[in-house]
Parts: sequence; structure tokens; C-alpha cells
Amino acid sequence: MSENQLGTSSIVEKHVDQMELIATTFIVPALIVLLAAAGVTKGFDVLGLHLDTDNAYGVVVAIFDCLLLLFTITGWKAGDFLKMCPESEAGRAIAAVLTHKWFLNPFCYSGRGVASAVTCGVGSGLLIMIWCIGLCSLQLLSTVTHGRGGVEKVLFALYLIFGVTSALGIVRLFRLILQRIDRAEDTSDEFVPLTVSDIKLNIVLKSAFAVTAIIVGFWLYYSFAHIGI
Repeated sequence: MSENQLGTSSIVEKHVDQMELIATTFIVPALIVLLAAAGVTKGFDVLGLHLDTDNAYGVVVAIFDCLLLLFTITGWKAGDFLKMCPESEAGRAIAAVLTHKWFLNPFCYSGRGVASAVTCGVGSGLLIMIWCIGLCSLQLLSTVTHGRGGVEKVLFALYLIFGVTSALGIVRLFRLILQRIDRAEDTSDEFVPLTVSDIKLNIVLKSAFAVTAIIVGFWLYYSFAHIGI
């Protein structure tokens, strides 16, 4: 294989590594902001920055937006590199994504059966709950900070948009994986570790966990908004 080949399993895996890092980086400040706003503390630290609670909203939502945008870009690039993988690398790239060490890996697959599918589906729901925690933290912070101007409203809109694009990036990469698997079923030129039928239950339960997380997350958000916490 050429040393400067773009479509390799290691390159795809490195981008999933970056998605893991960004998601982990996001959850820590989201929880810090949530707890700080709920406790109405005078200040808190986010990614090395000390912020005053009463005027931190704009900076916090901008940080969240940047992390979500980076997650979207990284997921999209992972899909692009998977598309570039030649037949000899496709199976290894897919295996690297499906078995990645990321605890919340939304692409996780560990075998047939309901128990395995449930275990692998949890990550999808928890990833969405992380985004919802960020949403709830912004809602709480908005109640203890000074008035939000037009810029802050645009930044909040971008938080919603980038949340959707992050999910679309995950869906796109998973779709590309299924396309490579499906192509392998129709030809003997490409080897992948499983078939589309093997992963159907896995997809159904991932979707069920994701929908449940969305419902619970928005219920929490509107509960905070209406009771004025």
C-alpha cells in the first residue's frame, strides 16, 4: 500500500479518536455550567477560563458551538476517508470504527443478539443526552445572567443547528459503513467483518435509544424553562 494513501483504516480510526476527545471535552464544561448555574455561584472555570456567572452566557454558548462544529467536521471527514478506502482497507476501517474503544461509540457493534444490541445502543442515547445537558445548562445559565442580545441569540441558534449537523455526521458515517458492507455482499473483491442483516437489530435499538434521549432531554429543558430554575 502506498504510504501516502488517504483512505486507510488508521486514518479513519484517528478521526473517531478525535470525535471521542471532542465529546469528552464537551461533557465536562456542560456539567460545570449546569451545576454552577443551578447553584447560582458567582463564577466558574471552563476549559481554563474563569467566567463570572452573571455575564458568562455568550462565552459559554460560543465554546459549545465551537466544540459541536469541530465534532461535525471530524465526523464528516471520517466519512470522506472511509469512502476513499480501497477494497483491501475497507474491512479493517469498518472494524476499527465498529470496535473503537470510545465508551459512547455510536457505531459500536459487538455481535448478534438482543443483549449485544442493547449494550451497543446505549452510546447513541448518551451522546444525545450530553448535548441535552448542554442545552439545559444554557437554559439555567440564561436565568442567572444579564440580558441576552442579538449575538447571544444567534449563538444559541447555532447550538441547535450544530447539534443537528453533529447527528447528521454520525448518521452519514454509519450510512457509508452500511454501503461498504452492502457492496461487499454483492462482490468477492471486498471483505468486511459482517453483513447488513447482522446489524439491523443494532440499528433499530440505536435509533430507539436516540429517540428516547431526545424526548427526555427536551422534557428536562422545557421543565427548567417553565419552572424558572
